Amino acid sequence: VIPANINGVAVETISADIFGSKPYSPSLKGAVISEGIKYIGSGAFSGACNLTRVSLPKSLRNIGASAFAETNIAGEIIIPENVTKIGANAFVSCSKISAVTILNPNAKIGDFAFRGIMRGATIRGYEGSTAQQYCKENRSAGLKFESLGTVDAEKDTHTRVRAVGYVEEGIHA
Repeated sequence: VIPANINGVAVETISADIFGSKPYSPSLKGAVISEGIKYIGSGAFSGACNLTRVSLPKSLRNIGASAFAETNIAGEIIIPENVTKIGANAFVSCSKISAVTILNPNAKIGDFAFRGIMRGATIRGYEGSTAQQYCKENRSAGLKFESLGTVDAEKDTHTRVRAVGYVEEGIHA
């Protein structure tokens, strides 16, 4: 667990290169990033080869370049709604990621942010979102886009289409 408070001092940033490719990084298998943390620095976990799971907080705003590059994160990654920037190569060569859900329809997605994730992986996002655009631009990587619904920019709400088939309206962005 990466705390949002150490000795009474708020922690908002995970520094660049702090966990990646360090002598202790082989023992790092999972990371629960606490609510309150807003920034993950460039290369923060890059090369932590035994990192297989990560939980990102709703407070997160920015994922730095190569933040999780060359890790073994498996399964699905959910990029919270408050994230406005996913850096270049953020999840590059994470070949066990099978799905990425990007909840902010306007998040800036850096070049090759998801290059080398599992072939045929699903990128979920809203219609007309940067997630959908990323899939179009990276079609050769075998990425599939799955719509979460539409965004009403005037009302600042989403209409989410749930897998079970019902529609939930009025979710604030």
